[in-house]
Amino acid sequence: EGSGKVYNVKIKKNAVESVSPVNWKKDNKEEPWAIKSYAVSNDKEYFIFSQYPTSDRSNPLELHKINGELINTKSTPDLLEQVYPIGGHDYFCVDQRANISFIKIDSGKISSIKPVYENQKELTAVNYDEQKNIGIISTKGRQIQVFNVSNTGSVDIILETKLSQIRSEISFIEIIPSNNWFAVGDRNGEIYFFDLKDGTYLFKTSSEHENIITSLAVSPSGDLLAS
Repeated sequence: EGSGKVYNVKIKKNAVESVSPVNWKKDNKEEPWAIKSYAVSNDKEYFIFSQYPTSDRSNPLELHKINGELINTKSTPDLLEQVYPIGGHDYFCVDQRANISFIKIDSGKISSIKPVYENQKELTAVNYDEQKNIGIISTKGRQIQVFNVSNTGSVDIILETKLSQIRSEISFIEIIPSNNWFAVGDRNGEIYFFDLKDGTYLFKTSSEHENIITSLAVSPSGDLLAS
């Protein structure tokens, strides 16, 4: 939750079976302040989350065991907009300046947060598909960068272009791996579709939204998109 509460959700046979708050194991551990983004490691041993800055901590990042026990905390120069798992238990993250960093977990702790790609532009949206190992960053001015990231944190930019067909700033991006497309929502409530390989414009939907697109989600089969 935005308030800082974290929950374990048990899913069985495609249905939610139970929801229970994480029991913070660390002595005197206070609940985190206003979580911004989170991710569970691919080996399911840890989860990590970024928080909004406080008066005594700038952009804190916390690593926990899956049962909630706090392991350690690091701070980052800029607020982390999204954190994604990569490899067994490492992560990479994208901050509000569209910079990409690699979070190395060593001996069960955050050992380093290493910048691996610098943008220094205003981020408007980001999305990453782990199965295809492909991500998209959009920055102000309807600019996008499509990238791959390795398990060691190196980043390869495979496409950089401006989506001139969009009439407003990008507010959300969703990768549609089954079609090799990506969908873009904008601040006018419109949704556009593009080819993931080269950024070719495909079509625009007739949207019922009257305001900013805040979220897009594609079904596993790739034939349904919720907005």
